[in-house]
Amino acid sequence: MIPNHESHKLLSDMKEQQDQNEKALIYLRRRLMHNNSSLLSSNDSPSLPYINSAQRTINDEVRSLRNVCLQSGGQDSNILAQYNDLEHRLRYYEYYPWMKDYPEPLKQYRYRPIYPIESTTNKLTLANNEKERLQNEVNDMQRKFQKLDSRTRQLELSLATSGILDPKSNKNNHIYSSSTIDLYQPKNSLNQTSARQIYTNSDNDPFDQRRYFLQSSLPLLDNGMTLRGNQPVNHPNSNMNKVLDPLDPQTYDAVAGFVILFDFITNFHPTIEKCRLITCLHHAKSGLGEPSHLETFNCELYINQISGEQMGIALLATRQPVPSCPPQQALSIVIEVQTTNKQNPNEPLRTNAWTKLPLFDHKSRLLSVRWKVPLRSLPIFHNESFPNINKLP
Repeated sequence: MIPNHESHKLLSDMKEQQDQNEKALIYLRRRLMHNNSSLLSSNDSPSLPYINSAQRTINDEVRSLRNVCLQSGGQDSNILAQYNDLEHRLRYYEYYPWMKDYPEPLKQYRYRPIYPIESTTNKLTLANNEKERLQNEVNDMQRKFQKLDSRTRQLELSLATSGILDPKSNKNNHIYSSSTIDLYQPKNSLNQTSARQIYTNSDNDPFDQRRYFLQSSLPLLDNGMTLRGNQPVNHPNSNMNKVLDPLDPQTYDAVAGFVILFDFITNFHPTIEKCRLITCLHHAKSGLGEPSHLETFNCELYINQISGEQMGIALLATRQPVPSCPPQQALSIVIEVQTTNKQNPNEPLRTNAWTKLPLFDHKSRLLSVRWKVPLRSLPIFHNESFPNINKLP
């Protein structure tokens, strides 16, 4: 692209060339007006301007510059338009020579400052510093919650071993029924356990930082279950006790279903190494549905600092969804507990205890509360009513 001041310079050069040509013409006229003798006797040797007949015109120069721009890959429409405009003006001056004495003045364009490109190094440094600060805050909060969680679990286990946590009390009961669940498969009754009661707890403590594992969804019973009507179930003498702050009955969405959260199992025998829960939906007429196996958990040994008693605990911290569950009073869930001993860690898991939980009240509303549930010894009586199950060891 040729700037405007360069085009003006070209026009000035053309004007100077025109002046020299006019001087040459005047000199030739004088030679014609005087006789040859006077011209030959003259000692003056005027210097004639050098006229190059092979010199290219300015239009040719502009055209060649435009071609060079195109050949070098220039595709800017603004630059090409300026080349065309300059060539058109020069051609116009050739057609109208009197325009050469009046070249167009230079145009003053608005000043546009070129702002320096801001370096991204400072921004990256600030972002990295902010990220590091937030990460440190998160780590500090996690350490605080872990300390609080360890103290909370220590207090719960101390209360459980000292007898303060009564199975018939309405405090610290932990199983939630809210919006999803999983299945259970019945197992053959194996070794009889002792009369020791094992409590399955689940809690949604806002300060609890244990990781809740989401298990696979609990399969439903057959599709004809919803057409068989509701089976009346007695909940007053159940094997569970509500807490002091039960959740108010909410509108139940049968499509979304609900979820059960399991917290921990305590009062295991010290020789038990691993445990696993198997859940299954149960209907009074349809029977047991398809079972669902939860993952296997390791048991930890706990020693009461006051009494010195040893027992095993299993931190479950897991939840199981039950989507698309119809609200029926006769619908319940059966939970089986399987364990292995430390003496034979490679042997398969064997059934050790079981329990049964109702899901809906007499108005077919979801029982959204916290429970403390005692597990029952074998054999499994999944068809028994809740008052009869409450009498089992």
